[in-house]
Amino acid sequence: IDDKKERLYIKLFGIWDTEEIFRSYLSDIKKSVSFFSSNYSCNADFSALKALKNESFLHYHRQALKILVSLGLANSAQVLPEDDAAFQQIIDVTKYPDQLAVFGEVALADSYLDSIHQALKVA
Repeated sequence: IDDKKERLYIKLFGIWDTEEIFRSYLSDIKKSVSFFSSNYSCNADFSALKALKNESFLHYHRQALKILVSLGLANSAQVLPEDDAAFQQIIDVTKYPDQLAVFGEVALADSYLDSIHQALKVA
């Protein structure tokens, strides 16, 4: 969490294969977002995430996205997984994949979000 930028940073990596991991993830998302009033941004690094073997767990990713949006997510930038199957799973979770702001590295994603934040301040 970066209070000054009003930005949530998410980094998911490895294999997520239990309900307990996902429940903890959703709980952490809710706690983290509670620090912001609204109109916060999110930099999500999924680059090291591996594909889910049990695709029924994708509903947890959908829930996380719904929570973020319902609690004031204004802008987001993603670094998508290098793993092809995980990449497709994340795209499938997103309602409008053509509207994703996708970058090859976290620093570029952060610069993008900084530029949006600055433009909103000027407007």
